[in-house]
Amino acid sequence: MASADPTYPLCALDGTCPAGMVCDGSLCKPVDTSGKYNWNLGADVTAEASDTASQPDSWQRSNDVSAHDTTSQISTDVTSPDDSRAGGATVANLQKNSTCAQPTGSPVGTAVTLDNVIVTGPMILAGTYPVFFVRDVKASTSAPQWNGVKVFVFGANPKVKPTDIISLTGQVVEYYCETQLRVESQDIKTLGGAQPVAAYAVASSDIAYDEPSTEAYEGAWLEIKNIEVVQPNMMGSDGKTHGEFAVRSAGSNGPLVAIGPSSGTSFSALDPVSSQVTSKWSKGTVFSKIRGHLHYSFGRYVLRPPTDQDLQTP
Repeated sequence: MASADPTYPLCALDGTCPAGMVCDGSLCKPVDTSGKYNWNLGADVTAEASDTASQPDSWQRSNDVSAHDTTSQISTDVTSPDDSRAGGATVANLQKNSTCAQPTGSPVGTAVTLDNVIVTGPMILAGTYPVFFVRDVKASTSAPQWNGVKVFVFGANPKVKPTDIISLTGQVVEYYCETQLRVESQDIKTLGGAQPVAAYAVASSDIAYDEPSTEAYEGAWLEIKNIEVVQPNMMGSDGKTHGEFAVRSAGSNGPLVAIGPSSGTSFSALDPVSSQVTSKWSKGTVFSKIRGHLHYSFGRYVLRPPTDQDLQTP
């Protein structure tokens, strides 16, 4: 891993920065009173958590399964003694060593390079920004814990696809307590491809939407089987519906898993009466399989299928 010196906060998604700074690429950089960049201020710059005042306490992810500092920055300890790969950083260690004591929309990032990671699942959009997920090429094929992370792209669409093996350099951040890699498109290099990437099969009880232990699966490409809809529309923290629905293992009273839409799915739509986004499923609908990446959003873990084909009914 390469450490950033100085470290600058990332630009907000709308391109804004804290007072006295301007967005340069994906980073907020200081300006002096004449409007010019002042590169000497960087070591003292911290992100303003201007958005956190309106966020509920439930947005704060539990640290029960994390173990490092008590700031919103990522621990720089992302290597392990037995990791001899170039660059040293792994997806698993980034996820294990991330902590989030204070949710913020203006997180301070730490520079990192990942070599030989594989793209899992098709690209989706977060607004107009390309988003995809990766895991280590050498990751376990049977243990999904810590084996996935979201990559948020600034700049041109890199047009990576599932099974591509890539290297990338960017900033690892905790954006409202979801671990993300934020990269410029030119810092993504394709090394090869055509390696099959199977979703990890997990029990629905492993990824309950409100359990701290679910954090270990964040960012992973997962698959759950034989589940049924319990709540056709889950309420968000704002008291509105956003197209998410709850499932559990069919015929059981097990924990609930939240399923949510992404840019590639059509199972949700804006209700013209309520002006809220609702799902099209009814209570009792059974799925033989649902596959997706596990996100952390608005205080809950949500499995988001990237396409309609990733939800299969009997």
